[in-house]
Amino acid sequence: MTDLSAADKPGDLAHLATGRARAALSGLAWSLLNVALTTVLAAAVFLVTSRLLAPEDFGAVAFAAAIVALIGTAVPTAFGEALIQRADLRPDHLDTVFWLALGVGAVGYAGILAVSPAMAAWAEVPVLAQILPVLGLRLLFDAGLTVPAALIARRMRFRLVTLRTAVANGLGAAVCLVLVLNGFALWALVISQVATAAAAWAVAAATAGWRPGFGITAAALRELGRFGLYAMGGRALTEARIDQLLLGAVLGPAALGLFYFARRLFVMLRDLTAGAFTPVTNALMASLQGEPEKRREAYLAASFAAASLAFPVFAGLIAVAPTAVPYVFGGQWTGAVFAVQCLSVVGILAGLGVLQAALIRNLGRPDWWFRYQAAMQLSTVPLVLTLFPFGLDAIMAAIAIRTLLLWPLSVRMAGRMLEMPATRYAASLAAPAAASAAMALAGRGRCGAVCGPAGAGRPPAAGRDRPDGPGAEGGGMKLRYFEHDPPNFGDALNATMWDHLLPEGFLDGDESELFLGIGSILWGHLPKAPVKHVAGSGYGGYSDPPDMADGSWNVLWVRGPLTARTLGLDPRLAIADSAVLLRETPLPPPRPGGVAFMPHFESARRGNWARACALAGIDYLDPCGDVADLLARIRGARLVITEAMHGAIVADALRTPWIGIVPFFPQHRAKW
Repeated sequence: MTDLSAADKPGDLAHLATGRARAALSGLAWSLLNVALTTVLAAAVFLVTSRLLAPEDFGAVAFAAAIVALIGTAVPTAFGEALIQRADLRPDHLDTVFWLALGVGAVGYAGILAVSPAMAAWAEVPVLAQILPVLGLRLLFDAGLTVPAALIARRMRFRLVTLRTAVANGLGAAVCLVLVLNGFALWALVISQVATAAAAWAVAAATAGWRPGFGITAAALRELGRFGLYAMGGRALTEARIDQLLLGAVLGPAALGLFYFARRLFVMLRDLTAGAFTPVTNALMASLQGEPEKRREAYLAASFAAASLAFPVFAGLIAVAPTAVPYVFGGQWTGAVFAVQCLSVVGILAGLGVLQAALIRNLGRPDWWFRYQAAMQLSTVPLVLTLFPFGLDAIMAAIAIRTLLLWPLSVRMAGRMLEMPATRYAASLAAPAAASAAMALAGRGRCGAVCGPAGAGRPPAAGRDRPDGPGAEGGGMKLRYFEHDPPNFGDALNATMWDHLLPEGFLDGDESELFLGIGSILWGHLPKAPVKHVAGSGYGGYSDPPDMADGSWNVLWVRGPLTARTLGLDPRLAIADSAVLLRETPLPPPRPGGVAFMPHFESARRGNWARACALAGIDYLDPCGDVADLLARIRGARLVITEAMHGAIVADALRTPWIGIVPFFPQHRAKW
């Protein structure tokens, strides 16, 4: 039988009958602290990993997380919500839910082990075969957490929720940062999630005052079944990550990585604004099922508080995202700006959605909320399948519009259940909405002053101001290329080569004209206003193709036929990558060597290549190393084996024999 402490006998499983207002306010304070701690830790991890990882790394982890989440929808963790909602909770309810969740979780994990190799082969992302068995351990810890977490929330002991979250997220953040600092940035994203889940289970199990017994009954399952199944269905719709699976399948890991980045930023801010209300409102609305006037007052007060947090945060993000995202997180994420803005539109409504869900479900209409979530989530499928040829931005715009069109349905249903006119509800939100609009307008100007103009922080085609002598103020143009920390060999050639080929003062900081040279930098999200002079750049498929007919392009030549054909250019403009002009610049003397190997700069972080090359008896060319040193070693090599495309281009220009190998990540293959 279930082991209950003296303070937690069966009679003490009831909802709070007195002191609910005090418990709700105390719970809200603890939840705010909980969310603040979680967000600070998550933001630190997110900032570090986003600056070290490329979009395709995020995409690989997102794909794995989506697969685990899809399998995890079969695990009845949502029955914990039925335990919170149930008025006459008994020990056999607890035992039945615990063993059901743990058993299904174990079966789900076995399924992950079985399908991992096949999923990796199908997605053409080999690292999935290693990620999935590790990330899948979350299923077991999440299943074990179901009952302890529900009991803590039911008793409105939110101090313990804060303790659990602080310990879990603190451990996850520590594990992540240790792995990052030791060169395992991709695995940091994976293992930190498992460590967080394990710590959350351990703390909840230790503080809930409950131990599982074997009082499993069919009656308990039947009594919890209706609410639990609807809650499980609703959670399946939101956590199955259908959008991530589809985007990964039709757009590839790089585009999925941009979406995952935007979604993680959205989730952090949503948790910061609406997350504090989730546990409190669920327990409070469940306890106010028979008190309509108190319920109405509590709902209006909570709505005002939620709007006061969510409206300014997300409205401000919409305004500053074009400048702040590349400035804070790095230029590789400029392609995610529009996705961030679209999800911010959703985020403005997120805090109110939490309250609507708590009200509608806990007042006996989980079926309605399930259908509403089904319409919201399943409509993603036709949106993605219809719009993916137009790219990620088109899909994100459609998702935001879909949310705005469907959201009034939940507002209307909440008003009916509260017996309250929509005008009264809208009036309670007028002040936060007006203040947020004013703040967003002010914030846009402030961020522009601090971060610079949109795209100027560290954009994908990241630029460098080049005040080269007396002509720097004479109306030249700005050199733009992809910059990364650590540097990437091919792109870093721009920093020195053009100085020897162009007149002094030709390149300066004038952003009204951009000079595009070496690299796959012909993106669709380059700024529209400046005139863009293209000298041997290429299109690599990392974004939607740019509109070459918008009047802002002066194409001198492009890298090759594939770029010309994709962008609809005259085939005669397909000449060569501008790195071939290295032969016209001063070069370091050759450093004699034998066979040398250069990986793609993103692959360089994923293995001990220096050691592998030493064991194979060949020279290792670090694509993040000093450019002059690499040029000397390529000139002196007998043969260059290269995964990096510019390793091949430069070797060819310097008359060194070379062999290209298939890039590890599929999205790097098309440009070859």
